Order: sequence, then C-alpha cells, then structure tokens
Amino acid sequence: MMYACDCYLCFPKNEPAFLKIPYQTAIMPQSKSFQRIDPVYLWLIFLLVVASILRFYHYAAFSFSNDELSAINRLRFNTFHELVDKGFYVDGHPGGIQVMLWYWVKLFGVTEASLRLPFVIFGIFSVLLAFLIGKRLFGEVAGLFAATALTFLEFPLLYSQIARPYGSGLFFGLLMTWFWIRVIENTDTEPAKKRYLNLAGFTLGVVLCMYNHYFSFLLAVIVGIAGVFIVKRNRLPQYIIAGLLACLLFLPHLYITLNHLTYKGVGLWLGKPSPSWIPDHLVFIFNNQWWLLVISIMVAAILAWLNRNNLTCNKFRVLMLVFFLAPMLTGYIYSLAVNPVLQHPVLIFSFPFLLLFIFSFAGEKLTRLHSAILALFLLAGIFSTVVYGRYYHKQHFGEFKDVAARISQASKTYGYKNLTNVVSANNPYYLQYYFDRQQDSITLDMTNITADSLESLGRLVRNCGTAYLSYSWTKPSPPEAVDMIMASYPYIVDNKDYEGLSSFTLFARNKPATSYQADQVISTSLKTFDEAQPDVPPEKINQLNTQHGSGSFSIDSVMEYGPNIKIPLQGIDFQQNLRVVSDAWVYFDKLPTAAVFVVSLEIPGNEPLIWKGALIRDYADAFGWYKVRQTFTLPEKPDNGAVLKTYIWNKGKENFLVDEMKLSVEKIK
Repeated sequence: MMYACDCYLCFPKNEPAFLKIPYQTAIMPQSKSFQRIDPVYLWLIFLLVVASILRFYHYAAFSFSNDELSAINRLRFNTFHELVDKGFYVDGHPGGIQVMLWYWVKLFGVTEASLRLPFVIFGIFSVLLAFLIGKRLFGEVAGLFAATALTFLEFPLLYSQIARPYGSGLFFGLLMTWFWIRVIENTDTEPAKKRYLNLAGFTLGVVLCMYNHYFSFLLAVIVGIAGVFIVKRNRLPQYIIAGLLACLLFLPHLYITLNHLTYKGVGLWLGKPSPSWIPDHLVFIFNNQWWLLVISIMVAAILAWLNRNNLTCNKFRVLMLVFFLAPMLTGYIYSLAVNPVLQHPVLIFSFPFLLLFIFSFAGEKLTRLHSAILALFLLAGIFSTVVYGRYYHKQHFGEFKDVAARISQASKTYGYKNLTNVVSANNPYYLQYYFDRQQDSITLDMTNITADSLESLGRLVRNCGTAYLSYSWTKPSPPEAVDMIMASYPYIVDNKDYEGLSSFTLFARNKPATSYQADQVISTSLKTFDEAQPDVPPEKINQLNTQHGSGSFSIDSVMEYGPNIKIPLQGIDFQQNLRVVSDAWVYFDKLPTAAVFVVSLEIPGNEPLIWKGALIRDYADAFGWYKVRQTFTLPEKPDNGAVLKTYIWNKGKENFLVDEMKLSVEKIK
C-alpha cells in the first residue's frame, strides 16, 4: 500500500498504532545528534573502499613495465629544457605526465610504490566521478552500477596500477565530462560565480586531457564539439571562449605535437586492426570473459525492466554512446587508412561512457531489490577479476625485476667472470635500473637480439669461453637465439618463463651436478658416417677429420644437397606438446657464405608444411668442429603421411664436412 506522505492522516484508522508513526521515526528515534545516512551514499563509500583495496593491493609488488621504465629513463635529466628535448619531444606522447613525474620523483623518489601512487589515486576518484556523472544524468541507481563496474573490471584496475597516462587520462576525461555537464545544464538562476567555476573546471579538464594523451585529447575534442550543439544559446559564447582558452593553454606544446605527427610510432610494430577488433575490444573490456559481458547485459536489462514505467527520452544516453564509439571508430579508420595506432589501452578514456550508457536505464531511486542486484553484481565482478581471472597472480607485462634478480643471483653463485649475460631488451637501462636498486655491478655482454644480430650472437657464444651463459628476453626475440646458444651450451641449469611475456634461462657448457633433465625422446634417429653404411659412397667418407666415430661426410662444390634423415610421424601421440630438434656438426676450412641447415615437415611430393633454415655461418668458424641446431614445435595434427626431414642445402656450392646429424621428436615439459 502506497501513501503520499508519512503523517498519520494518510493512514487508515484501522491501521496499527505503530504504523501511524512516521517511517524514519519508526526505524530510529530522531535526534539532533543523529541523521539517517542515505543508503546510496553508504553504497558509494563501500564501493570506494573496495576500489581502494583492489588498487592498492599488490600495486608496488610487481615489476615496472617496459613503458614505465621507458618513462623513468626519460626522467634522468637535470634541466627542464633537457626533459622537453630528450624526454618527450622525441617520444610521441604529449608531455604532461612526463613533466608531472619529473617533479614527482624529485620529491618522492623512483620506486614502484612512489611512482604509481598518483595513478592509484586517479583510479579511485574515477569511480567517484562515474557515480556522480551517472547520478546527475540518469539517476542514483545508474550511477551506482556504472561505478561498480568501474570498481572491479580488470581494464581500469590494471591501468590504475601503473605509472602511464592511461589511469590519469581516465580520471581527467571523467573530470572534464563532469564539469561539461554542469556547464551544459546550468540555468539562468544559477549564480554567476558558480557558472564561471564550472567553465573554469571544464577548461582545466580539457587542458589536462590534451596534455595527457592524444586519445584523451581526441575525447576532449569530441565532447567539446557535442556541447556546441546542445548548450543554451545564451551560454554559447562563454562555452566557446572556454574551449578557445584551453587551446591557447596548449599552444606551448604545439610544436612538439607537430613533430609527433611525423612519427610512425607504434605503427612500426603494431599491425592494422582486423574486422573483429571492435567486438574483441568489447569482450576485452569485460575481462576477456564472454560470460561477464552476458551477465552485465542481463543485469542492465533487468534494471531497465524494473524501471520500465519511468523511462523517458534522454539526449545524454545518445551522447554517452557517441563518446564511447567515436574515439574507437576514429582510431580504427585512421589505423586502416594512415598508420596503425589502435590498442586497447588508448580507449580507456572513453570506455566509462559505455558503462554509463548500459546502466542509464536503471532508474533513479535505489530500492532493496536494486541493492540485492548490486551486491550480486559486485560479487560476480570481483570473482571474475580476482579468482577466475587470477588478476594478482598472472603476468600482465614483461618482467624486469625478477629477471635482474636472477641474473644477479647467477653471477654471485657461479662467479661474475664465469658468466656471460645476453639480454634482448628495448633498452639495457630497463635492467640496469634494477641492478642499481640491488647495488650490483652486472655486465651485459649483448643487449639486443634481432634476426640481423644472430651472427654476432653466434660469434659471442662460440668465443666467450665462460662456463655459464644467461639469456633473457623482455621483448619479442628470434627463437633461433636459443638454438644458437644451445649449440655451445647444451645444458639448462635454471629457467623461468613469465607467461610468454619474458624469459630467463641459465645455460651451462658442461653438464653440471644439477640441471634440468633432458626432455623425453619420443622418436630419434642418429647418423654417423663411416664405411659400415652402404648408402654412403666410400669416396665421400673423410676418415682423417671427424667429430665422432670413424668418419665424416664430405660435401663438395658439385653437391647442392648433403645427406638427409627422415622420420615418419606415424604412431606418435600428438595429444602432447612436441618439439622437433635437429642438429649436426660441421667443419670448414673456409667459412661458408650461403650453406643452410634445414629441418622441415613435409608430405612427399608436396610443398613443405613447415620449413626452417639456419645459415651455418652464424654457428661456425673456420678450422674447427661446430654444432648447428634447429627446432620447431610440431602442429597438433599434421597430415597423414607427413615426415620430418633434416638435411644440408649447399646453396653456395662450397666444400665442408658434416658429422653426426641427428633428428628427434621430444616432449615439451
């Protein structure tokens, strides 16, 4: 039964006496010292506490990412002029966050805890702003549900825990939007001082977005243009002046931005987005879990159904959708037509508007049923991120901290002079930063491994002479590097893979007392060359120079292909992860220029399914026996009749010796 008010006149005479007491008094006697707290704000406080716990927990424990270390490296300047010229003029991002960090580290130092702290705070206040915007535009229920999603989703959580312009831009974009709404909705009865404060806040928000990141800049442009069409006509001049003032405040950065526009930037390594990129991004927002996306849509639909009698037209619903879609579509089209720039992080500035749109139909007044749904939604979201998604236990970025610690520990254990350190990193400083933190003097003998530097790596591996070699990569590197190292250092003493984002391996030249056991051999074939093998012509046997056995095989300038080994794949269990390993020993009087050691997966009479070739010159020097090695992972179900094959392709028609060719299929542990 509904009543217009809580006075006793509105109750029927036959109602019990206690029901004639006003609702709030029946719950709790009123007094001057007690005011009943609105459940909406109890929920908001609770959400902010949860958001704080999720963001502060573990935020200083994991390694700086590659991008964070790049920013730190570009803070090491004594003057502001150097910071501009060498810190962000050449970087491709606006300089706002770099300038902020330059002053921040002078006060609080360069550690994970200090550097990431402001971004954690930005992330927490973003939750508050999402609530305020949702409540102002669509009602308190909409604001609470949008803030709840922002609280637990991994996307905003992760980028609130790293010192990059994504968490800050999330906050700046919402701050700008909050003041923009107040400017758009101001009334003629509003005090002039309040109107000017809102305009100043909007201008500040736009400037912060412009200096933060070019995609938050784009968001500010889209929001600003939208306001021109909906602001009250008598307020339009003030609105335009606020926008022009923001542009004026960005003028000192203009020459830097013009330089940035000449860069290819991430387009040098980032591919063009596929047709499925946009739907994939929608799933990415919801923890890369279809079920969480479905639950979120179902919750929004239930809330809309509960509020079906109060749904009204609201222009801001359309605008929220526009603010979410426009930056994404702009980035998508630009990436296809000009230069690939579209990545998930750059859309974090606009993604809250999707949440605000989804929950915009939820209603204005919070009920107990709303609270129950909100509690279940929050629990499901935290479960999705923390438990199902293993947020605090998985590797989000490349590892530097633990890699540096392992290199340092290996140096202390086996001796600094007994260890060669090979690293593939975008910048050696990224590991040197942690060596300095550990107060350890580590020498990195090679710091960048690419396809063009494999020959240099091979020369280092063959000639360094140390008993141990560590190989670490923190950026994508050629898989041939491991084969090249294992040709001279065949034993693995220690290995740590950081979920495919980084890796550390310690190799030994001679078999140590303890090492990783060799992988189980599923199928193997070994071939030495001597007079006992009828398929080898006697004139091709060199009995005077051999690595093992009684003879080696002589390849001459009229022979394009040397001997080969084949293994049929029938009877092999392909339910396991299998690796093909081939190796051979070679000897040259003169270093070859074109000879290739090949391993392949083929169907006789057809093109190879897999073909890998290594230039032998990368593995060998003249006048000595050297091992050349090639590996690849077998596909799960190769075609029937497929065979493995290894051989030497004497592409340059040169003279050399071959001994002990081996081909095996091993189980990957």
